[in-house]
Amino acid sequence: MSSRSSQNRLRRKLEIRRHNFPAEFSCDLCLVEGEACYIMPDQPNKSCAHCAGRGRPCITTSWESLDRARDDLGVKISQDEKARELLLEQLNSIQMRLVRNRKIKENKEREAADKLRCLEEEMSAGGEELGRVVQDPLSTEECLAAWGVESPFKWFDVSGDPVSNMPVADGFAGSSRAS
Repeated sequence: MSSRSSQNRLRRKLEIRRHNFPAEFSCDLCLVEGEACYIMPDQPNKSCAHCAGRGRPCITTSWESLDRARDDLGVKISQDEKARELLLEQLNSIQMRLVRNRKIKENKEREAADKLRCLEEEMSAGGEELGRVVQDPLSTEECLAAWGVESPFKWFDVSGDPVSNMPVADGFAGSSRAS
């Protein structure tokens, strides 16, 4: 004796098969088992006769749905690739900025050390005792550069315009007059 649900499945299968309307695309189960796939003409989205007889969901993977899924995935992949490229560009920009900022920081630390040496040199020259000895004294120009000050020893020609690379005679600015 068969159960009531199996009788209902068999009745549904026979009803679908009686209409003898083949599906445009066979469902996955009919394709695998090599069965002809018949559906109700007025209900194309319902189960085929073979799936209805087994009580299984009828899954039709048509070429159109496969093409649509492939196209949708292609669009998603291209969007993800574009997003990845943007992120790589941003990462590259950040890396370049990081390298630049590290170099600037090294230079600023070097300038601070030079400034400290100048300060120590000036203090030791003034007779003040420091906790450590200045090992590598800087020139006046280096000290002024460390402090961010231009040299007070600018050379000017007769008209008052600044002149660079003017020779210094006897250690005085402007004393290189022709004798």
